[in-house]
Amino acid sequence: MHKRTNLQAFLSLCMVVMLAVSTLVVPTQAADDSEARALDVMFVVDSSGSMLSTDPNRIAMAASNLFADMCDYDEARAGFVAYDTQAKVQGLTSLSSESNRRALKNAINGIKYTNRAGTDIALGLEKAADVLVTAQAKDPNRVPVIILVSDGETDGLDPVREAQYDQAYANVLNDLKNAGIPVYTIAVMSKNGDTSEETMEEIANATGGICFTADQASDLDDILTDIMANLVGTKKEEIANIEGTGGPQTVDVEIPSDGIYEANIIIFSSKGVSGLRLQEPGGNDVAIPSSKVLQSRSNSYDLIKIKNPNKGTWKLTLTGANKDKIIINLVNNHAMQLTLTADRTTVPNNSAVSFSVLSATGAGGEIFDGAEGKLNITSPMTGDVDPKPTLNWNGSTEMTGAYTFTRAGTYTVSAHIVGKDGSYDRITEEIKITVEPQPLQAMKSNTIKRATCFSPFLGIRLMNKVELPMSKYFTWDQDAKPIQVNAVSGNWADVCSFDYDEPSTTATIRAEKSGTATVDLNVSDSFGQNATYTVRLTVIPGWVPFVLIILLAGLIVALVFIIKKATAPRLKGTLKISVSMPSELSALTPPEAEIDLSILNKKGKVPLMAVLASNLTLSTAYTQALEGIAGFVGKIQLEAADKNCSSLRMHIPPAGNGAAVQFNNAPITNGAKKNIVSGMPAQLSYSAFNGIYGITFNFGDGGFTNIGFDSTGGFGGTGGGNDGGFGGGFGGGFGGGNDGGFGGGFGGGNDGGFGGGFGGGNDGGFGGGNNGGFG
Repeated sequence: MHKRTNLQAFLSLCMVVMLAVSTLVVPTQAADDSEARALDVMFVVDSSGSMLSTDPNRIAMAASNLFADMCDYDEARAGFVAYDTQAKVQGLTSLSSESNRRALKNAINGIKYTNRAGTDIALGLEKAADVLVTAQAKDPNRVPVIILVSDGETDGLDPVREAQYDQAYANVLNDLKNAGIPVYTIAVMSKNGDTSEETMEEIANATGGICFTADQASDLDDILTDIMANLVGTKKEEIANIEGTGGPQTVDVEIPSDGIYEANIIIFSSKGVSGLRLQEPGGNDVAIPSSKVLQSRSNSYDLIKIKNPNKGTWKLTLTGANKDKIIINLVNNHAMQLTLTADRTTVPNNSAVSFSVLSATGAGGEIFDGAEGKLNITSPMTGDVDPKPTLNWNGSTEMTGAYTFTRAGTYTVSAHIVGKDGSYDRITEEIKITVEPQPLQAMKSNTIKRATCFSPFLGIRLMNKVELPMSKYFTWDQDAKPIQVNAVSGNWADVCSFDYDEPSTTATIRAEKSGTATVDLNVSDSFGQNATYTVRLTVIPGWVPFVLIILLAGLIVALVFIIKKATAPRLKGTLKISVSMPSELSALTPPEAEIDLSILNKKGKVPLMAVLASNLTLSTAYTQALEGIAGFVGKIQLEAADKNCSSLRMHIPPAGNGAAVQFNNAPITNGAKKNIVSGMPAQLSYSAFNGIYGITFNFGDGGFTNIGFDSTGGFGGTGGGNDGGFGGGFGGGFGGGNDGGFGGGFGGGNDGGFGGGFGGGNDGGFGGGNNGGFG
């Protein structure tokens, strides 16, 4: 809020504010920002009873009249609303004729401060807004402005209006803001402190205006011109601060360039000045007033407005009262129609755009000499303004610069130019730059994917889905996330299902039953770009992989067997085999067989009977001899124990029910693998109820050794003899002796047997022998 002084100075304030508003530069829809546009001004004057004491000198009316004098007569229109609890409205009147201006002033002077209590600011603003909105609808190029003069108090309303007031007040401020109508408020300060500065400031802030106040402070000369300079976007320059002499005094007024639309020379004094004379550069007198020079006067100032002044030094002569303080200020309005252009307005992402600012009026390039310029670039994503890019004078008629756009969207760009030493301050009209996003497109030209998977089988989903991470198939703009993927409706739903996970941007197609399906995918981003992708899916019945797994397992086993067989060492060397038979079958005992294993030309395991069969001479004899244990012997296999076949490995099967097997006197119950070492005989025994068989293997060079088949033997014991027992009996029976075997008695000896009864004998007993017994 801006505070001001006594009432006489306050009149100056009103004039300067109105002057500022009348010269406002308002952007057009084009990029020519500084072309002055015609004003539509509505004065809203508080005529309630409280103003009788607040404004006894009727400054509000004088200010309105002065504003009418200061407007651009050819273009401006003005009207007013006088309000208390009621409103008197005079619509907009063109100021192009002297008669219209006089009629408007007379109407304003006719406003009377009433004796009625009550002030309805909302009503006054509503009526002014109605007039301006209607005018704006007919001609959008006109600039609407409201100047409100009041003490800001809202009291004395009737109960009905009081209940409605707060909402009406809020509504009118919102309507003014939306319509783009600024309200410049002038708070007239009351001596008793009843002025509501807060209300006046709230109205100005809500609508984009400025609030001014007046109190009993000192001289406002300097501040008033600062306000005007601020509003018209230029700089106030103090030409002179002198003391009157009672005679003519001359000061220089420097016009810096030909680009000045109007030069406002404001002369502040308490007693007024006379004898005004003006000379243009070259020394020619210019009449005051004239078609080129306008003059406005009040009790506290004289204002001289020079239209389109020539560049150079002007001379102003005046006469002031002796000892009277005289301040002369200059405010230049640079009527530069600054135009912001771009070399292109639609660009791909990560592209540089070149910008230029030039003056579309007659102002020469020197207006940019020493000026500072920057681009204001507003982000469409955040609304933030990036003021960093600078503009530089190119030495001719332009200021130029460039900016690289790194994110997609539509940007608003304006240029802010401040003249040398702050002589002017201009912001151009905004232009739009559209930065196109990175295209949403497939990485490869082929946008058809063929895939195969399996339907569920027994609730098991094996290789049942196709996953499509979009980042592996498409590229898109970084600001377009999240992208969307949808499956176009089709008969694929009978075969599979579709799902899309947005955070990971992964599409998933799951097979539900066997068949074929074509799934067309539509991929889109937040910029409205689209792309397509097609998945042609073949779904195989779910049992197929299980069958394939089984077949594969079988194939692996077969391959392992074949490889093992192929890499197994080959049999070689000489193997001698001999057999001892149960005594009852001793007649079938075959001769010793000697076999050259290399003749077999075999790898891996070879059945024992196949080895014996290679000896054509004895194969039949061995087959007959071992017929009683053919089931056991037929399962015995031989193979080379190492790659050099330095020993043999025998695979011995389990004995079977009721039988017993030993290898080198060690019992074997569940089958085993045993080595036959070269030169060391190996002995295999098999016993059953039909007798005991013994087979001796001698690999390489070596002799033959029986394994307990003699009379001293026994089934692993000490041999038979007359006095056997289990050792003797088995020795006699299994290992020989007089009567041996199960036949002669389990205990062997003359009388042996299972106690005589099991094999007979004189004395019987479990152990047999002469004395019988178990042992």
